[in-house]
Amino acid sequence: MSRLLLAALAAALAAMAPGGPAFAQDGSQAQQTGAPGPTFEAEATAVMVDVVVRDRQGRPLTDLTAGDFEVYEDGVRQEIATITLVTPEGPSEIMGGTPPAVSSAAGESRRQVGIGPAFVALVFDRMSPEARALAHKGALAYLETAQENEFAGVFLIDHNLMTVQPYTNNRENVKAAIEAASTRPPASFARGEGRVTSSARGSLDPATPVTAGAESAGRGTALSTAPDATSGEFAGSVSVAEAERIAFSMERSYDALMRDQQGYATTNGLLALVNSLGELPGRKTVVYFAEGVSIPSAVQARFDSVVATANRANVSVYTIDAAGLRAQSDLARTGSQVGALAAIGISGQRDDNQAYMKDLELNEDLLREDPAVGLTMLAERTGGFMINNTNDLQRGFRQIDADRRFHYLLTYTPKNTDFDGEYRRIEVKVPTRGATVRSRSGYVAVRSGGGPLLAHEGPVLAVLDRTPLPSEIPVSAGAFSFPDPKNPGQLAVLVSTQPAALTFRTDERKKTFEADFTILSRIRTAAGDVVGKMSQPYQLNGPADQVESAKRGEVLFFRRPALAPGEYTLEYVVHDTLGDKAGAGTLPFAVHDKPGQPLQVSSLLIVERTERVPEQERDADNPLYYEDLLLYPNIGTPLSKANDKTLSFALAVYGAGGSPAPTATLELQQNGQALGQVPLTVPAADAGGRAQIASQLPLDPFPPGDYALQVTVTSGAVKEVRSAKFTVAP
Repeated sequence: MSRLLLAALAAALAAMAPGGPAFAQDGSQAQQTGAPGPTFEAEATAVMVDVVVRDRQGRPLTDLTAGDFEVYEDGVRQEIATITLVTPEGPSEIMGGTPPAVSSAAGESRRQVGIGPAFVALVFDRMSPEARALAHKGALAYLETAQENEFAGVFLIDHNLMTVQPYTNNRENVKAAIEAASTRPPASFARGEGRVTSSARGSLDPATPVTAGAESAGRGTALSTAPDATSGEFAGSVSVAEAERIAFSMERSYDALMRDQQGYATTNGLLALVNSLGELPGRKTVVYFAEGVSIPSAVQARFDSVVATANRANVSVYTIDAAGLRAQSDLARTGSQVGALAAIGISGQRDDNQAYMKDLELNEDLLREDPAVGLTMLAERTGGFMINNTNDLQRGFRQIDADRRFHYLLTYTPKNTDFDGEYRRIEVKVPTRGATVRSRSGYVAVRSGGGPLLAHEGPVLAVLDRTPLPSEIPVSAGAFSFPDPKNPGQLAVLVSTQPAALTFRTDERKKTFEADFTILSRIRTAAGDVVGKMSQPYQLNGPADQVESAKRGEVLFFRRPALAPGEYTLEYVVHDTLGDKAGAGTLPFAVHDKPGQPLQVSSLLIVERTERVPEQERDADNPLYYEDLLLYPNIGTPLSKANDKTLSFALAVYGAGGSPAPTATLELQQNGQALGQVPLTVPAADAGGRAQIASQLPLDPFPPGDYALQVTVTSGAVKEVRSAKFTVAP
């Protein structure tokens, strides 16, 4: 049988043109995934909470022991394992007074440590000129409290996050960065003026009809609602209230889009910032200058991700309402808008239930527009506080300084040992001292993350902590290395699942269907450290009569991360939210980059299928292109002779234009034994020095079983070997 296979192999390769034959549209795949990879020990399940405790005069209390604290998680009291008081190495004045001496009565219930290096991020969001001036003054007030072992960075959020000054303890550099950040005019996310309000409507009677062509003082020409069959013009009438509703609807739609855009810019910037601080030790501080935080419903999940990531990274956010002492509260302005909405129809006069619910959602969004709402939520949920309604920020910075320099670290092991990815509320009390206590609001119960913890990822990450990994949903994955010198460490990561295995819920009344699931991949080093995490939530919906069509096909998750050379493990999972089930697996892979070596070789791909893409739609940086074809790698599906007539494979050789010219050999293996070996033609390199080897083998001579292709590329003393497994089904 091996002679038959070798003959088929040789005949197929002998027929190759110098550049290799074009792929057939029914090309096949062979990269086997889902095989067990190395296991990793779960991270410690202890939860650490940093707590600030002040007496009635606002001074830090520094003589507390474990017996003074009560910690609750989701209402259940927890046993405190350790308590640590963090203080300056020597006495220091806080809030105009000297803190009490540390009591020796603590005994073994508490230990005391000095402050290590501290990190403070000063963040300036988009602001008006007046607010920027106050923020500038406030940030300079921070410099008055900065310590020698404190590193400050200055950042600006506009359409994106900009680093004005990396972390440094050079005060002059920080001062110059504050000047630059606070004087730079922001990009505009302008909100529409001329918003319809009760006062703007004057004395117009909502019941007064206005006909086409009719004019009235202050009204202009009104809209009509029905076409006139004789004249071709619109006839009929519409009330002033309906005309105002149309105008209001247009303006609120535009306003909502602008607030979404602003909200995403802010939350994405903060998310990147707090995640990067998680790599640093100790309690970190973000001082956020803004005139408000826009949290429309579309941005709520990303806002929750900022809070969850900050709490996981031990970052406290202190928000400063840079509008200062407001002559008129934004809450009053928001109230007038809600009142106008009620006057136009939210009062219950409408029988359109869907529109009524939309108005209720708008009412909620309008309330969130008050700057105190978003800024307070961000601060209090991360253990900080908000400074607002004042032009004197020095006192506020002294309070922030006190929090950073005098706080407790409490640890406990949760009584709820099911790390299911859900959010758990934390409450810390000091009932015997009449003290004010501030701490983080809670955490997402996952043992390990890797990057920002997005709102939809908690339950998905919890799946990867299960032993054994679940297999309720079929899922496969592949990770392919492309050591292109122009894109070092480039990978193609794919995860695939079948919609038919997911839960589809049908609403008989609305005659619609929905499905809700998330695909996530996470990358660990050989030592078990998480170095990358990528995810995508999917929400499928449509008419109920199309649900069976939606269940067919596959869902393919594709990302292109970059990693340093080395050995890694890909963890992957698909989690069905509606069905509360999942499928997961692990896959070892390597990043083949070898800096300085002239010849580099990509992973060997078994190709499942190809797609011809017009030139104007091609992505020049996507390594899965072969000329005008987009290659879809096989990531575990067995080849069937009934459907797959050929076995297609491909790999790329970088630096192929050098001397000596590279040569290649293809070997077919089964059960670790070589069945035969033939030479491969290495085509001429393109202008970038890349040669793409591609070919097909007839599948008919292959009996059912497991096989491997191995390609060896040689140039002088350099030899690179790549292999890929595939299975021929009975």
